[in-house]
Amino acid sequence: AERLEGLKEIAELATSKLLRQPEQPIALWNEVLELDEQDLDALDALAGLHKNSRDYASLAGVLRKRVELLDDDAERMKVYQKLGTLCSNQLDEPEMAMDAWRGALSIDADDLKARKSLEKLYIDNRKWVELEELYGERGAWSELVRQLEGQLRGKVDAEVKVGLLLRTASVYQHRMG
Repeated sequence: AERLEGLKEIAELATSKLLRQPEQPIALWNEVLELDEQDLDALDALAGLHKNSRDYASLAGVLRKRVELLDDDAERMKVYQKLGTLCSNQLDEPEMAMDAWRGALSIDADDLKARKSLEKLYIDNRKWVELEELYGERGAWSELVRQLEGQLRGKVDAEVKVGLLLRTASVYQHRMG
């Protein structure tokens, strides 16, 4: 415990003094995590250092660890939103982004930002089954049909168009009766 506290003090000092050279503070905070993998102070410090150095892949890893440790839903929601945005915008990791936005929706199923972000990812990545499930959770079948019809008006190849038409017909037949 004393070693951990001493190491944290050194890491804090290094973080404040070596902002332009984040390698040493990052190494120190990682040592803290080796001693206590649930140390939120270390994860917070690493998140800031990775963000400042634009190491977005490492930042995503830290945020994933952090969200697992948090008990407070409001804090978890913030981290999921940061992670979803980061994975979509800086990392081009749609699967990780989808996981983050689904995590946000598991906390608040009515969160509009999470729902819209997930919807966009599903459409951009042609995840039609997942898109249908997302709308189906709310029984929003007519909205789904409008969304699918909107995709048909876009530039899509013949195979995708046929798939969208079949999915739209299926929704009409089985969900809207």
